Amino acid sequence: MILKWPLIVLALGLWGLFLVLRERPWRRELLLAGIFPAAFLLMAILGRINIGVRHVLPVYPFVLLYAGAAGEFLFKIPKWRWLPGLLICLQFADSARYAPDYLSYFNIFVNPARSYELLSDSNLDWGQGLIALRNYQSEHPGETLHVAYYGLVDPAWYGIRYVPLKEGERATGTVVVSATHLAGQLLRDPTSFHWLLRYPRKTILNHTLYVFEVPGDATL
Repeated sequence: MILKWPLIVLALGLWGLFLVLRERPWRRELLLAGIFPAAFLLMAILGRINIGVRHVLPVYPFVLLYAGAAGEFLFKIPKWRWLPGLLICLQFADSARYAPDYLSYFNIFVNPARSYELLSDSNLDWGQGLIALRNYQSEHPGETLHVAYYGLVDPAWYGIRYVPLKEGERATGTVVVSATHLAGQLLRDPTSFHWLLRYPRKTILNHTLYVFEVPGDATL
């Protein structure tokens, strides 16, 4: 949650909760609304399932509710009435950094090029980069793509011409590897594709497909 949820929303949500608890008498409806997300989050933290921030998404609407309480507090102070509008604009700009690939969103303190080192799978890469890969191939028709793709869909269904690159295999030329495979979370050997990190990275497609250029004389 600290990595994936927008910091502006988290900060306002926590502040809004503090404001509600500080009031005398307490705002009963907002306190009652906090019982479910608190219990749900506690169960998620103590549970054994830990495969993605999506498992705590039911908590998010309540965080927005408390963030709204903080915004209401600011709006009631004349000299701070402009601040909620500024925060909304900053939140929009923060989200736009990943548009339209919001699944891969990380907050501003995470370098997008290294997000796979922190989280993978449904937190980052669920195989959603094939359209971007097809566009890349259209722009580089002369390149043979060696692809280690994480997903259930055959890239060929999208019209992508490629050579599959399996765990333990190596290739030269243009090599494309999914972020989840680069992280190695679900592989037998988590370091299977780390050999690519020795070579220049040409680009990152849709925040999930890392494109490397491996020289033809490289020692594989």
